[in-house]
Order: sequence, then C-alpha cells, then structure tokens
Amino acid sequence: MEAPDTPMLAEVELRNLHANLQRRARDIGTHGPARVGRLYAAMRSPTPMDGHADKPARALILNEAMGHALHAIRLYRSALPFLEAATSMIDDMPMASAFAEADESLRRIVPVLETAADLIGEGEARLARSARLEG
Repeated sequence: MEAPDTPMLAEVELRNLHANLQRRARDIGTHGPARVGRLYAAMRSPTPMDGHADKPARALILNEAMGHALHAIRLYRSALPFLEAATSMIDDMPMASAFAEADESLRRIVPVLETAADLIGEGEARLARSARLEG
C-alpha cells in the first residue's frame, strides 16, 4: 500500500516546485525590466556631486549593472519554454492510467524543471549583482 503513495508525493512536490519556479520567473520578468529602466535613467542623468565616484567610474559601474540586468532578462526568457513544457507535461499527468506511466512522466519532468531552475537561479543571481553594483 505504501508504493502507490510515493508517485503522488513526488507529483505534489514537482507541482510545488513548478509553481515556485513560475513565481520566481515572474519576479525576474517584473524586476529585470524595471531595473533596466532605472539604470538607463541613471546613465542619462548627470553625475551626482556627492563625490561618490567620478563620471567614468560611475559609467563603468552602471554599464556593468546594466549588463547583469539584461542578462537576467535573457535567462528569464530562456527559462520560459522549459516552464511551458513542464506545464504541459504536468497537465497531461492526470491522464496517466497506471503508476508506471505516472512514474515515467515524473522522470521526464525532472530534467525540464532542473533546467528551468538553473536558468532562473542564474537570472536571480544576475539581478542581485546588478542591484549590488547600482546600490
């Protein structure tokens, strides 16, 4: 009786992971373009007169921060097809008529979610680097 419960737990965990990855991807999709907009505005504004940094150093820092923010957006966009594929695979799972089919479906979803997680994680790291540079 214990064995049939195992695939269901794995399915619930994968659905939760998928939902979490979708939320994290939405965050990058929202915060990335907003950061690019702020950086663009900062690049176009005059250098602050507080002695924080000279103009060339400030431009380099903002440029690097912009590069990280743009890379985060590219990673977000790269993760979307994997999240869409996982969504489709998860939606098809209830149609699996036997536990063996369900197990096979779960095994196929894992690498798709892992790839999405890697891309999203790197995107989050790039946004964090951009924020540290900007701030």
